[in-house]
Amino acid sequence: MMFVFERMYLNRCSQQTFRKLRANAKKNYSISRGLELHADRIMSMAQERGHPSLVRTPFFSTDEKEEFMAIFPDIIKDLTKNNQYADISEVNERIGKLLEYNLLKCRKTWGLWATVSYKMFENPETLTAANVKLANILTWCVQMWRGAFTIFDDLMDNSEFRYGHPCWHRMEDVGIAAANDGWLMDSCIYTLLHKHFGDKKCYRHITDVFRDITTKATMGQALDMMCKNRDGTPRLENFNMDRYNTIAKYKTGPAHTYLPVATGMYFANRYDPEERQHVERICIDLGMFYQKQVTVWSYQFIVFLSAIDTPLIQRDSTKWV
Repeated sequence: MMFVFERMYLNRCSQQTFRKLRANAKKNYSISRGLELHADRIMSMAQERGHPSLVRTPFFSTDEKEEFMAIFPDIIKDLTKNNQYADISEVNERIGKLLEYNLLKCRKTWGLWATVSYKMFENPETLTAANVKLANILTWCVQMWRGAFTIFDDLMDNSEFRYGHPCWHRMEDVGIAAANDGWLMDSCIYTLLHKHFGDKKCYRHITDVFRDITTKATMGQALDMMCKNRDGTPRLENFNMDRYNTIAKYKTGPAHTYLPVATGMYFANRYDPEERQHVERICIDLGMFYQKQVTVWSYQFIVFLSAIDTPLIQRDSTKWV
């Protein structure tokens, strides 16, 4: 994800470069080959720096991914076959479509940290199959939070694509109704938490984390949106490292790293305040590091994809998707 002011800055500073690259690009240049070369370069850099495991060893096992995906039908059933709302079947159908489109197409990496962190913090004797399933439900809640925030973010940016597919608000019969759909998805989080964790000690702590992350992320989003005027023109006077780091601290760090780790930690009944603060500091630093990586990679791909004149770039915002 690139911040609004990043896209506007690149759009202003790189137009001449993009035009030259497009003019000089060979017509038969292969997109897939270019991406392959870029991946090879990243792997070579990691190996040269003594970190081959960064690109060779998957963080999540195949079994963990399969277990996580296997409960998705149960998640849909919990949220759409609720007898409490049996009289609004059309809304239940919309929720099912909303979740399938926005959750199955997105990245699962950050959400799966909830399951992994739970396994790391939990005592071995209580690491049962039933608890692992609950951890995977918690992971889907994290994915829903990200999905809802993404819907709002794409709507505010008027984006066209996300993960290689049209944004939810670009779908037929959605449009501005995506704003309410984002709240629908957000409400699904608390429905699942109440059903599966409501009788547990960790329930209050987990719900508090979700609310706290929502507050911080919306503040970061507000700061990001303040980098442009109402007519869409950029406020380049706000383009500085202090603003960049502050947005990353609130919008990226807590949501991408701290949310899944903290929920897994609380589910494992780890409530020590000092431990929590230590984990939060590490997660925020990781989130800010991730944001800076994404910024660099996004710029590189913007230049590359612009050179071959691919529709994967939104021309008006210079946003790589």
